[in-house]
Amino acid sequence: MDKQSILFSILALIIATIILFIGLSYYSKAKKIRILDDNQLNTSYSVWLLGIILPFFIYSSVSIQLSETTIETIINTDSINDTFFQILYRLVIYFGVAIILSIASFYLIFKIVGIIFGGRSLFVELENSSTGLFIIIIIINVFFSFSILSPIKDFLNWYLPEVMTNYIH
Repeated sequence: MDKQSILFSILALIIATIILFIGLSYYSKAKKIRILDDNQLNTSYSVWLLGIILPFFIYSSVSIQLSETTIETIINTDSINDTFFQILYRLVIYFGVAIILSIASFYLIFKIVGIIFGGRSLFVELENSSTGLFIIIIIINVFFSFSILSPIKDFLNWYLPEVMTNYIH
C-alpha cells in the first residue's frame, strides 16, 4: 500500500465519522432526545450511539480497503482524467454507503426486535433508560454487520475504477 493512499483513506474515514456524529447530533436535537441526565451523559443515549457507531466502523473497514485500492489505481493510471474528482466521487460513495448502512441496519434490527418483544418506541426506550434492550440490539447488529460484509464488498467493487490494460501474448 502506498503511504499516500493510506493517508487519504484515513482522512476520509475521519471526515465520514465527523459527518456521522453531526448527523446524529442534529437528529437528537430535532427529536428532542434528552442527552444529559443530572449533568451526566444518559447511558441509554450512549448505548444507542454505540449501536450506530460500531456497525459504521465495521462497514468502514471495507470502505477503507476499497478506497486504498481506488486511490492507487487512479493515481497510477494515465487513462483517467480529473483524478481528484474521480477519487472524491468514489470516496463519497464508499463512506456514504457505510453511514447509510449503519443507520439503516440499526433501525431495521430495532424494528425487528420491536416486533418480537412488542411495540417499542425509540424515544420511549431512550427516556426510560432501557440499556438492556439497546445492548441486545448492538449484539444483533454487530453479528448482522459482519454477516453482510461480503455482499457489501461485492456491491462496492462495482465502483472500482476501470483501467484499460493492453493484452500481451
